[in-house]
Amino acid sequence: MSASRLSAFCALLPALDPDIAADMIRDLLAVVPRPSGYDDPAQADLALVRKLAGMHPRDLEEAMLAVQLLAAYYGATLCTQVLAGLDPVSKEASRLRRDAAAQQRVIVTLHRALPAVLNANALQVAGSG
Repeated sequence: MSASRLSAFCALLPALDPDIAADMIRDLLAVVPRPSGYDDPAQADLALVRKLAGMHPRDLEEAMLAVQLLAAYYGATLCTQVLAGLDPVSKEASRLRRDAAAQQRVIVTLHRALPAVLNANALQVAGSG
């Protein structure tokens, strides 16, 4: 990722130290699958960073929880997408249902941890899953 693009992404998180924001954004983009519906990977990356910024983390702890929330959200989504193509009674389908449920529990727990910060629409950005 170019330094100018990373700097622009960091500007979306003004409450965080720029170096910490840069590390978090690198981690977010390395761990979370890109949202579908984007032809340009840079636009998909921007959508993820906007979702993080949309949660308005005020400090390092809130930003870490927000990154975990996004990772759990996309993990559950990916499990569900893969599950759709499997035989519903297969062992793999059973494992994916358990994994998706576990990710949903993480999402609920994190939502409770950030009640004043999270916005119900923060995960919804036009054109993304």
